[in-house]
Amino acid sequence: TVNAIGPGPTTTPGLSEADPRSPLDVQQDMSANMPLGRRMEPEELVGAAIYLASPSSSATTGHLLIVDGGWTAI
Repeated sequence: TVNAIGPGPTTTPGLSEADPRSPLDVQQDMSANMPLGRRMEPEELVGAAIYLASPSSSATTGHLLIVDGGWTAI
């Protein structure tokens, strides 16, 4: 079985380092375009990881579990 988590924009040091603008400018630009109204926090991906690692997902196979705060909905 191969499954994956598809995270949306998440607050991490790498995300801020990848953009030359100030972290606050990046945050405001992304938040304005996200249905959630903000970037996600890494802790918000934990539930998806626990599910995919648990016996509860034994029938889940070949799945990309999108956890993106609505990013792909727009």
